[in-house]
Amino acid sequence: MNLLTIADIARQLGLAESTVRYYRDRFAEYIPAVGDGRARRYRPEALDVLRFIADAMRARTPAEDVKAALQASFPVNAEPQQQTATTQQQTAAALRELIADVFRMATADTEKALLEVVAETAALRGELHEQQQQTAAAIEAAERRHAEAMERLHEQQEQQMEELRAWLEERLPPAEAKRLGLVARIRAMLGRDRHG
Repeated sequence: MNLLTIADIARQLGLAESTVRYYRDRFAEYIPAVGDGRARRYRPEALDVLRFIADAMRARTPAEDVKAALQASFPVNAEPQQQTATTQQQTAAALRELIADVFRMATADTEKALLEVVAETAALRGELHEQQQQTAAAIEAAERRHAEAMERLHEQQEQQMEELRAWLEERLPPAEAKRLGLVARIRAMLGRDRHG
C-alpha cells in the first residue's frame, strides 16, 4: 500500500499544505491515517475524502453540513481523540498558515481590483475631457452662428428702414413733408431704432 504525506496530498489536490492540515484536523475522524505525529501517513482513500472536503469548503458549505455529508459518504476512521497540546499547537499553526494564505490572496485580489478601478477612472476622465471639449466647440459654433444671424438681421432692418424713408420722401412733396414734419419724425424714429 502506498502511503501519502500531507505534501503528497497537497500537491495532488493543488492546495497549500496548511489548508490540507486544517481540513485534516477539522475532520480527523474521516481521514484514514497510519501512525502518529510526524510519522503519520495517509492511506490513498484519504485523498478522496480531502478532495470532497476541499470542494465543499470552496463552495462555502458550512462545516456542520460537510461533516454530515462525510458521515453519509465515508466511514469513520477512528474514535475522535482528545486533542493533545501538540495537536492543538499543530492546529493553531495550520490555522495561522491558512489565515496568512487567505490574507495574501485577498491582498493580491484587492490590489488587482484597485488597479482596474484606477485604469477605468483614467479612461472615464479621458472620455469626459473629450466630451467637454466637443461641448465647448459646439457652444462656440452656436454663438458664432447666432452673432452672424443677428448681424444679418440688423443689416436687413437698416435696409428696410432706408427703403421706407426713401419711399416716404418720394410720395410726399418736400414742402408738405417739411411742414408736417413727417420726414423729421421718421428720421428721429429711425435713429432711435438704430441706436436702441
